[in-house]
Formats: sequence, C-alpha cells, structure tokens
Amino acid sequence: MMAHSFSFLIAMAISQVIATKPPNVLVLFADDMGINQLHISGKPYGYTGVSGAITTPHLAQFAAEGTTFMQWYSAFHVCTPSRASMMTGRLPIRVGLGDGVLTASAKGGLQTNETTMAEALGAVGYETAMFGKWHLGQREQYLPHNRGFSQYFGIPFSCDMGCSPWGRSQAVCGWNTNTPGPIPLLRGSAGSKAVVEEQPADLSTLTERYADWGSDFIKKQSAEGKPWLLYASFNHVHVTDANYGAALKPPGYSNKQFASPEFCGSSGRGGTGDAVQELDAAVGRLMAAVKAAGVDNNTIAFFTSDNGNPEYGDMLGNWPLRGYKASNWEGGIREPGIVRWPGYVAAGATSMEVATTYDIYPTVLSLAGAKIPSGVTIDGMDLSGVLLRGAKSPHKCTFHWYDSSANDDGSTSSHGLSAVRCGDMKAHFSTQKDFATEANRTKAWPVGVQDPPLLFNVSADPTETHNINPESAVYKKYITLIRNARAAHMASIIPVCSQDKEPCGGSDIKYAVCGDPDSKKKYPFHPRCTISPKTWSKKACN
Repeated sequence: MMAHSFSFLIAMAISQVIATKPPNVLVLFADDMGINQLHISGKPYGYTGVSGAITTPHLAQFAAEGTTFMQWYSAFHVCTPSRASMMTGRLPIRVGLGDGVLTASAKGGLQTNETTMAEALGAVGYETAMFGKWHLGQREQYLPHNRGFSQYFGIPFSCDMGCSPWGRSQAVCGWNTNTPGPIPLLRGSAGSKAVVEEQPADLSTLTERYADWGSDFIKKQSAEGKPWLLYASFNHVHVTDANYGAALKPPGYSNKQFASPEFCGSSGRGGTGDAVQELDAAVGRLMAAVKAAGVDNNTIAFFTSDNGNPEYGDMLGNWPLRGYKASNWEGGIREPGIVRWPGYVAAGATSMEVATTYDIYPTVLSLAGAKIPSGVTIDGMDLSGVLLRGAKSPHKCTFHWYDSSANDDGSTSSHGLSAVRCGDMKAHFSTQKDFATEANRTKAWPVGVQDPPLLFNVSADPTETHNINPESAVYKKYITLIRNARAAHMASIIPVCSQDKEPCGGSDIKYAVCGDPDSKKKYPFHPRCTISPKTWSKKACN
C-alpha cells in the first residue's frame, strides 16, 4: 500500500511539473537504420555496431542517460508509411499511405485532414521546426512548413530519389518519375513557398548543415523560453543507389552512401558504417546544444528509425533479427528505440516492454497538454506510464500490414495484414523473403500465404527461428486469440483512397521539384533543373 501511495505521489508531482512547464520535444529519426548498426554495450542482443566495426559514442551516451527499448516497433516496413504514422499516431492503412513509398514526383501526400504532431503542438504554443527527410509529399501543400512546422530545411524524400555525384549519374536524370532530376535541398517557412536552395544538394556537407541548423533552432527557442518541437529526420543511412532487392555478397555492406570527407573511411563497414558514424556525431552536436541551452532536464528526446536496414545496405545491420526492410520479419520492423529525459525517464535502463514509433504522437501530446484529435482512431498509445513510472506496455496487440490489400481472397501473395503480435506471440499470415540463405542462417522460411500461420514467441525467440507446432495446445490458444484480434482490427478499418496509386495518387513528372526549368540555357552540360552546378564536381568517398 505504501509503495502504491509513493508511486501515486511521484506521478502527481511529475504531472504538476509538466503542467507548469511543458517539455521540449526532440525526435531524432534515422533512415533505414538497423538494430545492430548502433554500438551500445550491455544489451541482450543487437547493438554491437556490427561486432565493433561501427562506433556510436554519442548514441551510447544517449542510451546511458535514457531507456533503451528492445521491442520497439515501426508502423511499417518502408519509409513513407512509417513516417506518416509517427506524424499522426495512426497506422498507414488509415491515412491512405499504406502501399509503399511516395515517389519524387508524387501527386499526393499526407492529407490535410490529418492532424500532424507539429499542428497539435503548435496549437498549444510550441515553436516547431524540422530538418531532413520528410517523404510525405513534395508538392507545396504537403511540405512540412504547410503541415504545422514553422520552419523546414531538407531533402523532401530519400537521398536516392534523384541524381547526384553520390549515386545515380547525370545520365539517368529524368528517366522516370522516381528519379526526375537532381536531388533538391529545400528551405521553407510557414506562410511562404518553399525555396530550392541547391539542386543537386551537396551531400558532402548535408549532415553537418543539418546539425548546425538544428542547434541554432534549439539555442534560439530555448533562449526565448518557448517550448519547442524539433523533428531531426536524417537522410542517413539510406543508400544513394543499389541493386535493389539483391542481397550483398560478403563482406555484406554497401559503399553506396554519402558522408562528409571527415567520415569517409572512418568505420569498418564501408560507406554504410561511415554514414552511421556521421549520424552519431550529429546527434552528439544536437544533444550538446540542448545541454548548452540549459534545457536538458526539460527536453524529452526520442531516437529511432523508420524501418530496418535493407539487404542491399548491410547484411548484418539487423542481426540477429530475421529479415530486412520491406518485410514484416522482425528485422524489417523492430527498430532501435531510445527515450531520454533526465530526472523523469530511467537512465541506463533496458526495457522489454512493447513500444512503437506511432506511440510518440499521443505521448508527446499528452505531456504537452495538447488535444488528441477526436473522431479518428489513434493507434498509438500514451507511453507516459511506461516512461515515467515503469508501467507495463499499454499494447495488447500490434498489427503489421504489408500493404493495404485485404488479402482475404485465398491468394498466395505476401500482401495485406500479414503479421499480428499479441503479447509475446507473433503470427505470420503471409511472409516476405527473409534472405536467410544469403545471411547464413540455419533456417529459411518460404514466401507467401502461410496456412496454417507461422507462430513465434518473439520475446524469447526474436530471430523467428523456432515456430510453435500448429498441433500444440499453445498454438491453438494463441492463434485463436490472434485471429480474433486481427478480425476486430480489420473491422475497424475505414477504406481510404491510396495516395500511392491511381485514382487518388500515383506520380506525374510535372510535380517533381525543379529549381530552374530553364537551367539548360545556363548549364547545357548538366541535367535540367540544375541550380548548383559546382556540386556536380564533388567526389564521393569511394
């Protein structure tokens, strides 16, 4: 009874502090980073920096000052849908972005009837800013500075969605809707149209400039005493080009990443490791800015990734988890997840509670005293109890869609609601390629509809190696529970026209970002839309 009363008093005291001075919010978001690419000692699995080949001292310090979640899930296995969920607290299927990534000339984006985290926090007095990869629509009405962020600086999609000296050559510029021109770097402010600052963007200085820009925002807003949200969305560690869908041969890492000269060759895992280490340094600079501004104890910071590392990035990037980006194996959706808030969130702790990227939305809105949107389903859960009091996860089940198709037609595809986790058990109703043979695993699973579904205890068996016997009592108990949860979840889905394909979405090259449509008159030897020709002479690390 005394312990319960003590916990209640602590919770009340924390609530009073939050109500008096809402916390600043820093969301540190990596692109395609796997759980094994960070080097943080003392974790049950993963976090080895690929056996020490990659070092991440700043993220290790971040973890030492916060709580690392070993069962942190993304909402989706690729970029756009995952980011849409983080920004709205809603699964991609509910917001019309559940069918893959938007192209660099997408017609659609995150629809304006969805309330973003920035819009919700701005309504209660937060100053909001974002740098980096957005990937929720590159047309003006969908860009961050028109979706609640007062300031934006960054590349609006993945770093491979255009040509540059670091990836796809000038010769391929404009050859399709996904690579319509040189990679653009935008700057936007609320109430004004975005300006194309560079095209192609100078990737050799990009991450340093992101850190500069973010640090300046933290310093300025903290000095003014206003609560702030900074969404720090790095383009690292996405590849700039690859043989997509093909597993890398030993030693199993890609050099098709970008980095500044300072970090070229700095790791033992080629370009992919160099990118991780440069991201780590940038995180260190942002956290130093928070401390220097005197707001460390009033800033809650999250670090995670949109999805797992791909098989064309680092074959050991998600190890020991099975699978890669673009799959609902654990390697595609279980991500690094670290939360830091000195004096509130336990320091140096490791949590086995289930948490998700789309929980960030209701959690920060709750802590900020912002209103949760009414009339819509919010799939994310408020993690305040888990973070501040060590409570159990509020998640009973998590639902992992491959795409927005129903997949109830008896097809042998890997589509639809392909996996569901309830408690410790995860069922695969359909599966994607796990590249197990290429990764030298002892067990590979087939692709397609699984009948009966595969069932794993992913708390005890995160590698998804030992499926539970369908004839066992344990299997029958949990598959019934999971089937019921799956049916209830699917019944809650209200169809939304997909922004990824016709008739509501799709691509049209006329919507591609172009800093100067007549650039050929000035620079006849460079691709159309070039406004920063000197960037073409830059050299990649390798």
